[in-house]
Amino acid sequence: MEDPINIFPPKKAAQFDEQGRPFHPFFYTRIPNYYQALYDMVEHMEKLDKIQDDEIRQGLQPSAENKADLASSSWLPQADMEKLFLEPLMERQYNYFVTSAERLMNHPYSAVCKEFLMRFRRVHKTNITGLVIPPLEYDEHGRPYIFVKYSRKQTAVAQVKLWGNGSGRIKINSKDITYFERTHHREQIFTINYHFFNDKKINNTVFTRL
Repeated sequence: MEDPINIFPPKKAAQFDEQGRPFHPFFYTRIPNYYQALYDMVEHMEKLDKIQDDEIRQGLQPSAENKADLASSSWLPQADMEKLFLEPLMERQYNYFVTSAERLMNHPYSAVCKEFLMRFRRVHKTNITGLVIPPLEYDEHGRPYIFVKYSRKQTAVAQVKLWGNGSGRIKINSKDITYFERTHHREQIFTINYHFFNDKKINNTVFTRL
């Protein structure tokens, strides 16, 4: 017999006291857990700003270690975010939350609140068994590039070409990065850009669906 937890979805705890007043201060927003997370995000941002101000007064600058490294993870998709909050979200609410969280993530001292940010992100597990990373090739002008002919994801197949020393232009089926509507999908493209060309020079990337 299957565990009831896997059959019946979790429910919120009692939301009213004996006098009928809601426990949660954001109860009347209809999505209190969502707004509580945004409120917490603002508090974290204010905390980081205070840390930065204190460091500036001491003549100190943030180092790479002060900023959270979240490259191996991405934001939860909307469906998973709704399960986390136990609340339905409109697409604009989800996008607003991700945009706000990215502002916090990009703060020079975001490492302080990494644990909070990871509540809303999914860690990518990479299976490198049998993975062959193609070597850099060079064209007649000495420009480095990598060309992967068959990149497969479920039933989709694509070819990818990454050029080094480029202008930063990204082309996906003859469109730019806006081909992907969601921000966390675009993040993965930018991560690919610097996976092979780690000298931080701007690259051109061309994706073609086969």
